[in-house]
Amino acid sequence: KLPHLKFVWVMGADNLAQVSEWQHWPLLFESLPIAIFDRSTYARKALLSRASRFFARSRRSARASDRLVYSAPPAWVFVQTKLHSESGTSLRCRGKWAC
Repeated sequence: KLPHLKFVWVMGADNLAQVSEWQHWPLLFESLPIAIFDRSTYARKALLSRASRFFARSRRSARASDRLVYSAPPAWVFVQTKLHSESGTSLRCRGKWAC
């Protein structure tokens, strides 16, 4: 419906650690590029996960993350950034979004 737009799926490392439990999970990797952001205590588990190993050849360098949107799937990056200690739920509640 939006052929002129390019999308990147963004998720946390906690989801990479368990995405292989999702139904038809390889289709996600084969459908669009994925940016995975480090989450406290999940990096090791995520990078050793079934999905990470299955699509290991499709992993791009974090330095190439600015070009991920132009990569043909499967393509994914693992981005390590300064971690924030506050939970997503706490941030949503403070912002008066559904919690």
